[in-house]
Amino acid sequence: MDEKLDKEKLREIAEKLNELLPPIIEKIKDYAALSNRTPDEEKEFGELVALLAQSLPVIETLKDYFGSEINKQATAFYYHVKEKAAKGNQHSQEIVDELAPLYQQALFDQLNNN
Repeated sequence: MDEKLDKEKLREIAEKLNELLPPIIEKIKDYAALSNRTPDEEKEFGELVALLAQSLPVIETLKDYFGSEINKQATAFYYHVKEKAAKGNQHSQEIVDELAPLYQQALFDQLNNN
């Protein structure tokens, strides 16, 4: 499978999860708020919690992928603007001056997380 197809598949999965998870989470909250659940409610509660737990690795994969994509695009934008600033573009220099501390903090955060 090529990268574009993978990206499209991940977007479809994210959209489907965005549609399916909120009602499941609400139902879990409803069941969790009950002081006494019937055996049927207890069974459905357990099934919903298990379903949510099964979704977590998929959500983590989506977070990692899209977080990585956003980081790549933001870094490419920063270096593009920085290059224009180096050529004397004043507006680009203003953007670099504003973004530089954020970019440096992101680099330090990455180092600290490893």
